[in-house]
Amino acid sequence: MEVDGTWLLVTKVYAVVMTLATLVVTLGLVYLGRKLARLLDTVTKGAQPVIRHMQQASRAVNDTAQSVSERAQRAAEVAEVKVAQAASELEAASESIRKAAAGPAGSIGALLTGLGQGLLGSAHKEGRERE
Repeated sequence: MEVDGTWLLVTKVYAVVMTLATLVVTLGLVYLGRKLARLLDTVTKGAQPVIRHMQQASRAVNDTAQSVSERAQRAAEVAEVKVAQAASELEAASESIRKAAAGPAGSIGALLTGLGQGLLGSAHKEGRERE
């Protein structure tokens, strides 16, 4: 098959059209890329105050949580000391009560209880005998 001038002309026109189409698509993509970059810059600049505010809020929450944690720790330590003191005071008081009950006062109490029961018991017996 012979190549004539028409075929060469069609090929050249096709090459020029495809080159122009590729150039238009490339320029369009570059334009869209720049538009997207500007949009991202705008969004990023708009988000910076929000990001800074969130960082400040995060720091404030962290500081508050740390302060509360330290206060709770100190309160727990104070409570532990007070509970230990109260327990030792309670033990000392119960020991004093035990010694007082086992000492002379306890003997007198037992003697009085025994005498009371003896007197009540004998009075109760006399009441039965009279009947």
